[in-house]
Amino acid sequence: VNAPKDFLLTEFKQCSVLAPGDAATAAHPFVAVGLVRKTQYNMVEIVTEVEATPEMIRHKFHTAAVGGESMCFDGCCPGPSDCVNGYAGEIVLTDAGVGKTQLEHTGYQEPALFHP
Repeated sequence: VNAPKDFLLTEFKQCSVLAPGDAATAAHPFVAVGLVRKTQYNMVEIVTEVEATPEMIRHKFHTAAVGGESMCFDGCCPGPSDCVNGYAGEIVLTDAGVGKTQLEHTGYQEPALFHP
């Protein structure tokens, strides 16, 4: 990605911080062990693990609550709680040269609906 890792993380995980977490583990305003954040899709996530060096930020997270409104999907389809019971993931951002970042994002979800 043609962006520094701090900028990318800010844009990628834009949220409202509900609880700041452990300041000793903070690698970014949206990343600290125990941090509780509410995403733009009305999902409440908890950061469970953080590893950070000057070259890399890695964190794991999982949902604590799944949003129910469908307004983020312009009302044409079900809201997140109709489609997923929860999810977890890991994001690794690594410096890849001047102004560039390597992004690795893994996610796991528990679907609420059966899709054949």
